[in-house]
Amino acid sequence: MCIRLLTFLLNTGCKMPLIGLGTWKSEPGKVKQGVIWALEAGYRHIDCAPIYGNEAEIGEALQEKLGTKKSLRREDVLSLDFVQFCTCC
Repeated sequence: MCIRLLTFLLNTGCKMPLIGLGTWKSEPGKVKQGVIWALEAGYRHIDCAPIYGNEAEIGEALQEKLGTKKSLRREDVLSLDFVQFCTCC
């Protein structure tokens, strides 16, 4: 089963997939497999952030699935990483 890839054209010329896998509150030890399954299903947008605390597992999944001799290249996947800003000052 594969999802249909709908994209939004950014002002940089890059295409951002409109549907992505959210990894916030993902259970530790299960994030890597979830990312792998999402990529295999056709997801090309992975949402992550340092505050989620699961970037290592996401990185492991991306290393496993992306590469020159693998079915996906790094250019095929958008990994969206959020930076937390302090607004208290």
